[in-house]
Amino acid sequence: MPSIEIRYFSIVRDAVGKEREELEVEEGATIQDLLKCLEEKYPKLRKFLKHEGYLIVLVNGRASKGSRILSTGDEVALLPPVSGGSIYRGSIVDRVDSLNLAREVIASVEPSVGAVMVFTGIVKGEVGGVRVNTLEYEVYEPYASEALQRIAEDVGRRYGLKALIIEHCKGVKKPGEQTLAVVVAAKGRNEAFKGLLEAVERVKTEPPIFKLESREDGEYWVIGERRVKRGEVFEKSTLTA
Repeated sequence: MPSIEIRYFSIVRDAVGKEREELEVEEGATIQDLLKCLEEKYPKLRKFLKHEGYLIVLVNGRASKGSRILSTGDEVALLPPVSGGSIYRGSIVDRVDSLNLAREVIASVEPSVGAVMVFTGIVKGEVGGVRVNTLEYEVYEPYASEALQRIAEDVGRRYGLKALIIEHCKGVKKPGEQTLAVVVAAKGRNEAFKGLLEAVERVKTEPPIFKLESREDGEYWVIGERRVKRGEVFEKSTLTA
C-alpha cells in the first residue's frame, strides 16, 4: 500500500494533536478518501470541517483536487482557510501551472478580496520571424528562490495585497509551455494591477535566472531585452586565453 507523509498546520494541528505522521493508504486512494479517513480518526477534525466546510490541501507543495490519487512518498499538507493574514510566496519549480495557483489563491483568501489577477509567461514559438526550438532556464539556487520570495513579500506589503504567489520554472521548456506564474489577490483591482505589474517586472531582472534560447539560426543568450548569439562575444573579444 502507498505510504504518505501528512503535515498539519495551525488549528488543524491542534485538532489532530500532532505536527505530522506517516500513513498507509489503499492503492488508488484519493485525497477525498484520505480526508474521510482522517475525519473518522480525529473527531475534532471532523467537527472543524463541519464548521469551516473545507481545508486547503497541498500535495508536494502544490494545491490539489480531492480526486487526485496519492502515491508512495507524497507529502500531503493540510491547512485551514486563510483569514485575516496574507500569503506571500516565491519559488522555483519544475513545472508551472498558473491555473492551479489561481485556484489555490481563490480558495484561500478572505471574503474582503474583490480581485484576483494572473500573469502567465510562456515560451515564444517565434522570435524575429525565426522558429524557436527550446528555451533553457539556468537557475542559481538557493538565491533565485530567495529573490522570488523577497519580491513577493516586498510587493505584497507595499500594495497591501492579500496574496502574491510567484512560481518560476527551471530546465528546458518548449514553445507554449508555461515558464512563469504570478498570482495576486487584493481588495480592489487598482492595487492588484499595480502589484502584478511590479512583481512581473522585478522577476525579469532580480533573480539569478539565465535563459538560453535555441532557434533555427543558432543559440542565443537572452540578456534583458537583448539576444546575444552564443560564442560570438568571445570571437570579437580581445581577451586571450
